[in-house]
Amino acid sequence: MKIPTNLFKFSFIALGWIVFILLCYVAFKDEKTNVLITMKDSLREAINIDYQERLNKILIHYRPLGRKVKGVQIEYGDSLEIIYFEDSTHESLATQLANQYVMTRIIPVNPDNFNKIFQEEWEKNGVSAAKTGIIYRYNKKKVFSDNDSISFQKALVTPVQAIDAKRTAGVQAWAMIHWTEIVKHTTPKVLWSIIAYFIVLIWVSLSFLKKPQKKKLPPIRTAYHVKKFLTIRTTYNWGK
Repeated sequence: MKIPTNLFKFSFIALGWIVFILLCYVAFKDEKTNVLITMKDSLREAINIDYQERLNKILIHYRPLGRKVKGVQIEYGDSLEIIYFEDSTHESLATQLANQYVMTRIIPVNPDNFNKIFQEEWEKNGVSAAKTGIIYRYNKKKVFSDNDSISFQKALVTPVQAIDAKRTAGVQAWAMIHWTEIVKHTTPKVLWSIIAYFIVLIWVSLSFLKKPQKKKLPPIRTAYHVKKFLTIRTTYNWGK
């Protein structure tokens, strides 16, 4: 059974456009993931800066249990507490986690101030957002920057980043980013590949859809054949 030519052409064009849409979707999704990774990096930087700012306001004594420690002993006032980690942790990180654990009770994270720090770190990476925010979690309670508990539902949100040794406190960052901002940060190689494919697809589609022009046949000349008949006159002499 032969497939009609027109059906084959339309099927080929449809397949080409489906592939183009899938390429755009995959490229957009990958770049969205890259933007989320950038958000996570900015969030970590904001955590460190906020930590130093709050640490400068109080004095905490700690006693690490080794260079790569499995736990830390915290002395705060008259209280003494030993916290053990699941995996061996570098001394500097263990110190920060232990200090954060104490500070969550006496000088917790201020989501509004934290959001300002996050915005500054976010802009350093060259990505702009219509709005950003921070969600601070402590003992399963949430505190939102600017008291905005709605906008994040339509935004790009990072996973919860624990900030203390016992994981009782954590922060999340969210950003409302227009899709054009994500496209703008697509790598040139991917972007030009999609553009080249689009141009070829348009050219092939127009070539297939273009109706073939009918060839003009030369006018038929009517040939007139003139037949010349030879008239023969014969004279007969009849004998008498």
